[in-house]
Amino acid sequence: MCESLPHARLVVDRFHVAQLANTALTEVRRRVTLQQRGRRGRKGNREWELRNRLTRAGARMHAKHLDPMIDDLRALPKKIGEPILRAWACKEDLMDLLALHGTNPNRPEISALLARFYENAATSGLPEIERLATTVSTWWPEIHAAITTGVTNAGSEGTNRVIKTDARCAYGYRNPANQRLRARAATTRRARGHLTTRTSGRHAQPRRSRSPLPLTFAESAYPTLRSPSRAEADLPSDQAETSSVSGGIARGRRTMSEASKIATMAKGNRSSSRQSATSSGWTP
Repeated sequence: MCESLPHARLVVDRFHVAQLANTALTEVRRRVTLQQRGRRGRKGNREWELRNRLTRAGARMHAKHLDPMIDDLRALPKKIGEPILRAWACKEDLMDLLALHGTNPNRPEISALLARFYENAATSGLPEIERLATTVSTWWPEIHAAITTGVTNAGSEGTNRVIKTDARCAYGYRNPANQRLRARAATTRRARGHLTTRTSGRHAQPRRSRSPLPLTFAESAYPTLRSPSRAEADLPSDQAETSSVSGGIARGRRTMSEASKIATMAKGNRSSSRQSATSSGWTP
């Protein structure tokens, strides 16, 4: 890639960095629980019950959830609560650094947050957090490029997920040409206007007019069951009601006349068949 695109800059998506931070925090929680309790965490252990809340970004949590979580960690035994709390603080420092993604931050802001993360990671005394800091230091040029440029590969990863989901739904493809066709159809629905409403969105389309459905006998005989048309909706309430009633009566008369004609024709057919049977010598 460097040969074909010599001026390209490599970036690391912030999602993967946040995933590494949450993994390190989870490893700390599991390790201290196993060392102090002699088993894995389970229901009744507060650090295990807070496992999902610990991996959530603190900036997105409400105070009624964040403050009780910190109080519960401090109320745990010292050898369990303090390591988890230090690991959580380091994770939040890294999340604050990644929150500058796409905001055009200046160099002093990035340097201050990065220095705070390194200092807390060094003083934590946790091998998992130290390993996380080493990984961030190794990939820092790519992470810095992602923060300053705001570039992310979320779109390409979303496209890959749609392609893999389509292949799983089909239980695999034996024909590569069919798979390419299905992949293109599945990943271009938004561009073709199939994932947005008719009147809003980036690919908004005018709402198509539908042909009116034929009225049933109940709607024609009882106009109160029929919804008013667009022309009737624009009229005042008294005129629209008069128009609806008159139209329903006219349609009801037409329907009743057609029904009477059909009944007359059926009666004539029965009488003609009876006459032909009598002339042939057969009597009922």
